[in-house]
Amino acid sequence: MTHDSIENKLQTIAQSPLAFMVELKQKYEYATRQNPEDVDLFWQLGEINRALGNFEAAIDCYSQVLHKCPQHGRARYIASILQGRQHSVDRPTDALHCPAPFLIQKQFVSTDYNQSILSLAIEKESAFVDAKVGALAYETVDTTIRSTKILGKSEIGNSLAEFRKKIFENCEHWQKLLNVTPFTTGHIELSMLHYQNRQFYQVHKDQGLDETRSRTLTFIYFFYKQPKAFSGGELLLYDTDENAHSAGTAFTQIEPENNTLLVFPSQYFHQVTPVQSSFCGFDSGRFVINGFIHAVST
Repeated sequence: MTHDSIENKLQTIAQSPLAFMVELKQKYEYATRQNPEDVDLFWQLGEINRALGNFEAAIDCYSQVLHKCPQHGRARYIASILQGRQHSVDRPTDALHCPAPFLIQKQFVSTDYNQSILSLAIEKESAFVDAKVGALAYETVDTTIRSTKILGKSEIGNSLAEFRKKIFENCEHWQKLLNVTPFTTGHIELSMLHYQNRQFYQVHKDQGLDETRSRTLTFIYFFYKQPKAFSGGELLLYDTDENAHSAGTAFTQIEPENNTLLVFPSQYFHQVTPVQSSFCGFDSGRFVINGFIHAVST
């Protein structure tokens, strides 16, 4: 089997149906069984599993790579991220783009509070408006880039004070776990987003050169009505260069699980895949509390 470009395969995965992804994974699984000493095949299978959100399978592939090639820094780094141990391994210097470190905290709030957040979102349905893109001073609606509805801070008011407090209390701990340069926490910016059928957000990053430059950590809290009435809406965390100028083609897929919080450094590129749903009710959509922890300027 020839080693086709993994970059081309990952680009296809980001926009392809599940059947194709499963078929691609099966082909590489077969290839690794036929060529068990081929480090590159295990590496590519690991990258495919990471792109599919299959963390345990990806870790197993990277472990195979490290068993055969102990000096493979990228495999060691990615495995540590997927295992939640990114604080123990330095970012490799032998690649232009590196995976985003991230944390996932399941059952982030109590079940009762999770339901109260959902109730708040449904109650505020009429206040959700089209989300904008671009520098804050020049924001505009462009549904070819970002197709979603947003509930801004003025409409939220103090309704999420308890949630904001919980975020603030964890800031210092998250800095250590994500192995980011320590910073003094400033204000916490948050909004609520709603995605319905065919809505998405193209590749972007949250930290810019304007008022967003102090955004240091991004957090995304997933919540929705149970049973889940949609598919898709996964978050893809793209490998990003050290200066956050460009995104690579490889990524880590994060499944939007109810009552789960995702945290990652704001300079990493990411996107939301299109949501698919046959339900048109507002309460059946994909909801998130999206926010940014700002660093105090020194």
